[in-house]
Amino acid sequence: MLSINNLTKYFGDHKILDGINFKVSRGEVISIIGSSGSGKSTILRCIAGLEGYTQGEIKVAANNKKHSIGMVFQNFCLFPNMTVLQNLTYAPVKILKKSKREAEDKAIELLKKVGLETSADKYPSALSGGQKQRAAIARTLCMEPEILLFDEPTSALDPENVKEVLETIKQLAHTNITLIIVTHEMLFAKEISDRVIFIDGGKILEDAPTYEIFNNPKSERLKLFLKNIL
Repeated sequence: MLSINNLTKYFGDHKILDGINFKVSRGEVISIIGSSGSGKSTILRCIAGLEGYTQGEIKVAANNKKHSIGMVFQNFCLFPNMTVLQNLTYAPVKILKKSKREAEDKAIELLKKVGLETSADKYPSALSGGQKQRAAIARTLCMEPEILLFDEPTSALDPENVKEVLETIKQLAHTNITLIIVTHEMLFAKEISDRVIFIDGGKILEDAPTYEIFNNPKSERLKLFLKNIL
């Protein structure tokens, strides 16, 4: 469904991504792990079309390529001057050309799925961090993406709010949506992922089934990373 070939990106003279290659199948759940600054988030931003790259190729085989990729950010990116419901319906009406009624019906359905049906008329400032992130997930789902990217979705949350967001993502893992998750939550990655990709210095050092990554790491760098973080 998604194919990344020789993805390379420079920032000035500094090579941020160095020949990234991997493929993702429909419905697959992949976690990308690695130290801060290793290039994980940059990969997601390139896939989403938010950043350019120096060379390489990103191919998406989707039913609707234009709106096939959705992204959930660290800091929610909700419009502060709109209610939760308005945040969810704005893009479907403006971009997908859905009627207001159709967009609202879908939004309410998704708010129920993420446990926010009573918060539709609230503004983001009235929500907890976990509620904001769940609203952001629902907003992205309103665009009916086939691939959903998560850029460290719990990094801006208090520990008490992390669990509710991770539970929401776990529910999505049982759908047919393809998930690519950049995360520092190793136990979560271990539980939810079909595959795990370990990035270091802008390169993929290991790409293997989850069990192999956590129980039989090949590179010394990954062994050290897991030792320090688990």
